Amino acid sequence: MRKFKIAGVLRVFALILLVSLVWCAIRDRTSAGNWRVPLQYNSDGQQIMGWVKAASEGDYVPFGRADISRLGAPYQANWYDYPMYEKPLVFCLGLVAKVVGVFEACNVGVLLGHILSAVSFYLCCRFLKYAKTWSFVGAVLFSFTYYHFWRNLGHLLLAFSYTVPWAILSCWIIVGSKRLRLGDRFFWVCIVTALVMGLSNPYNLNLYLQLLLFSLVVQFLRRRRRENLQTGLLAVAVAGVAFLAINMGTFAFEWAHGKNPTGLERNYFESELYALKPIEFFIPPPTHNVEGLADIGNKYIASVFVKGEICSPYLGIIGIAGLLWMFSESFLLLVRNRKPDGLFPPYALQSSWIIFYAVIGGANCMIALGGIQLFRSTNRFSIFISALILLFLVSRLSVRSRQWPPVLKYGIAAAALMIGIYDETPRPMAPEETIASAKMVESDQEFGRKLEEKLPPKAMIYQLPVMVFPDGIVSHEMEGGYELLRPYFATKTLRFTFGSVRGRNREAWQWEVEKMPAAQMISTLEKYGFSSIYINRRGYEDHGEALLKQLAAEGRDQTIEDDVHQQVCVLLKPSANPELPHTDDRAQVIFKSGWSVKQRTPLENRSWSGGNATLAFFSEPKQAASYSFRCMVGSILPRRVSIVMNGQELWSSQVGANQAVPVDITVVGRRGNNTIELKTDAAPFHPKDSPLPFAFTLINVEITRLL
Repeated sequence: MRKFKIAGVLRVFALILLVSLVWCAIRDRTSAGNWRVPLQYNSDGQQIMGWVKAASEGDYVPFGRADISRLGAPYQANWYDYPMYEKPLVFCLGLVAKVVGVFEACNVGVLLGHILSAVSFYLCCRFLKYAKTWSFVGAVLFSFTYYHFWRNLGHLLLAFSYTVPWAILSCWIIVGSKRLRLGDRFFWVCIVTALVMGLSNPYNLNLYLQLLLFSLVVQFLRRRRRENLQTGLLAVAVAGVAFLAINMGTFAFEWAHGKNPTGLERNYFESELYALKPIEFFIPPPTHNVEGLADIGNKYIASVFVKGEICSPYLGIIGIAGLLWMFSESFLLLVRNRKPDGLFPPYALQSSWIIFYAVIGGANCMIALGGIQLFRSTNRFSIFISALILLFLVSRLSVRSRQWPPVLKYGIAAAALMIGIYDETPRPMAPEETIASAKMVESDQEFGRKLEEKLPPKAMIYQLPVMVFPDGIVSHEMEGGYELLRPYFATKTLRFTFGSVRGRNREAWQWEVEKMPAAQMISTLEKYGFSSIYINRRGYEDHGEALLKQLAAEGRDQTIEDDVHQQVCVLLKPSANPELPHTDDRAQVIFKSGWSVKQRTPLENRSWSGGNATLAFFSEPKQAASYSFRCMVGSILPRRVSIVMNGQELWSSQVGANQAVPVDITVVGRRGNNTIELKTDAAPFHPKDSPLPFAFTLINVEITRLL
């Protein structure tokens, strides 16, 4: 028995070693120096590194804090509004970063995703008593599914798919097991899986709960086996409680400060843009090792209209063969009206539901149109289909190969392994890519050292151009919406304005200061206690030269610049007694019902109603408080607009055609959300170029607490 256990451990070790060696070769991480360079030093890769950096400094803790002390200056950046997933994983990578560094920890994280996927898949197959050889092959192919390479560092947390095989297995246990007993190993597989799913990626949790509920329904309709139903319901409860627990900080923050609808803003069109397209199961990526297949991917990308996360669902040659085999087998069973052993094989049924739910115009799009738009990127559910196909192949080959000669069995297994790896993995990363990233990292680190030599510890730096976080719009030549995090990576004590989740009025002062003339900008920032203005040159058409000259003309000509001339800091003279900006006094406003279109420009925020409408503002004080309500009310056609609160008319005015009138009134808010009604006496106007009606518009709404 001990000999068999040692052999099993050695097989797992061999699996880890194979995955690691192949990955390191493909990702050009075969030297210690290259491991110090992040795989992706731009765009979403910087976002992930920001999370790991915050965790390494103790600012991002599961079930605990999510206010980042060195971002969001002069406050601490609020990350509670963004329900980031895989928080325990980010925390663990933060602990690794404390020892080896953020970039090294992120590289470890990418490799770890592949390793965990392989080991998890292998152990799941062995739990099902599938053959060791085919379990090993399936595990490697699952680890190297192109989905995982497409995600890379930028979508690192989505590449942790180790839970998927066990999620599928636990659903099979609920729907079909006749041996399940409360407290046995089948029971604990279901419960532990539910716990981990609840704590991890909500995308995977969403689909897992769907499949689990379907399993419960089928079990109830067919057998009504008590142990299965009890275990399934308990798994649903455990997953739900775990999800609530890991996101409790977000829920508590919203309860205390009001909902922030733009913190995680989603729109219906994204549900179509990032939906699953089954054709992409078969389209090789442009990075394919075979040039002819890569050309297919390039042609597809050039021709396709809806360009979401293109090629991510690619199944590979082995996966495509498995998909055809799986559906052919199910089709033949239906045509011949033959009953399979036990329940109808779940592979095809579950895959069919996933496709129906995730495709453009599928069930998720229907749900999104109804207002629930959280799960926009349903192409990500392709990893469940990859897992189902590989589990199907391993199960079928485990049976078919029992009578094969060892030479044939191992030969086919080796061929499948080599073909699958070569097909699914992208072309090896060119050394030039690593060298270019290394130069950028070295320049940033030297820039960070200069800043910390010149500025006192905890000095505050105002960053330009001002950008929202997360998912900021790229400005000019900037590579992604997270470039302003670069000095954060390269320093240990300095504080920066970027990085607080968008949508809160507290950070509105940053945009107001950005629009000020140089002299007013300097005096305002120094009054707030800022020691420097950071300018990312790539965010400006003239590389920031005009602004630098204006600041120099006002006597602020001392600068610190990086070696590649992308970042520069202008030194200021901070006040010894700084004060905080006053935009934190503004209440959180939510446009509730009756609104048609929102328009945002650098100078104006407009919300058009389609008739009568309502908005709400959140009052944080425990006692009733007075607020000033200011805005402009405009209209295309003449109409009267009234403002009503708690049944009392607070303001009413006639608004002329294509004109706007000011509103400046005082309202009283009680703790929590307070609703304000806006009423009009005229029908809405239907412009020829818009299917939506327009009644009146509110311009630059501000509801500010009176102190």
